[in-house]
Amino acid sequence: MTTAKPQVRELYLWEALISLLSLVVGIVFSIAIYGMDPQIPMLLGVMVAALMAWRAGYSWKDIEAGMVAGITNSLQAIMILLIVGILIGVWIQSGVVPTLLYYGLDIIHPQIFLVVTVLICAVTSLATGSSWGTSGTIGVALMGIGGGLGFPVAGGGRGRFVRRLFRRQAVAVVGYHQSGSGYGGH
Repeated sequence: MTTAKPQVRELYLWEALISLLSLVVGIVFSIAIYGMDPQIPMLLGVMVAALMAWRAGYSWKDIEAGMVAGITNSLQAIMILLIVGILIGVWIQSGVVPTLLYYGLDIIHPQIFLVVTVLICAVTSLATGSSWGTSGTIGVALMGIGGGLGFPVAGGGRGRFVRRLFRRQAVAVVGYHQSGSGYGGH
């Protein structure tokens, strides 16, 4: 007695929407309402999508192969993010960011700060080929400089990230700079 393989079909629109909506609603509830990280809702969203694929006749081997193919396609971006993370850590530990903050507060005048920031970020992005690298390295230093010059720091995710990582360094550098121990000033 042989078992016939179930007929594989395309997902119906409502099945695809259930998968997508379970992911979106789970992440919204997790972040906005409970203040948690999105990893668990993402895992649950993957489980709902796998159940919908299984319901459409796909075997677990097919579902697993699709997951592996999706991960394989995203590995290049993941490697870039890992390298940028390493670069940010090296810059923090070696004192590059506080140095950029200190000298940036002396060199960049508040009236030209926004124009200079755009130009520096554009040149850095073109030179490195990575907008992530630019925002995670020189962008972080420029946000600290902007905060020291009186520009409001973004209240969104990146602002929180910057404040958490560089609070002590930025406070020390800005405090030292404002105490008159540094040269120049605006």
